[in-house]
Amino acid sequence: MDQRIEFAMKALRADNFRALCAECGLSAKTGSQWRERLLRRGVEGMAEEARRPHQHPEQLSPEVVCAMVRLQVGLTRFDGHLGGGALTESADEQDQDR
Repeated sequence: MDQRIEFAMKALRADNFRALCAECGLSAKTGSQWRERLLRRGVEGMAEEARRPHQHPEQLSPEVVCAMVRLQVGLTRFDGHLGGGALTESADEQDQDR
């Protein structure tokens, strides 16, 4: 983190920002991000940020997940085969179908 802060402080005073990035082995994009984080959030903002996305564009909504669970509630008995065997109807549901 100290290297980031040092770079960002130099970047605020640099006449040639791209040359400073090259000297430090950074892309201009990364250098710009670090400089902007220092300006917006101060020294605390220079800490490593999580790379994991906060949301996934294809993530199911909680309502859809609950509906899927409700649909599968009757499918409770495992067919006994290892390796991802299929779920089958419970004995109660089989009796109701007769």
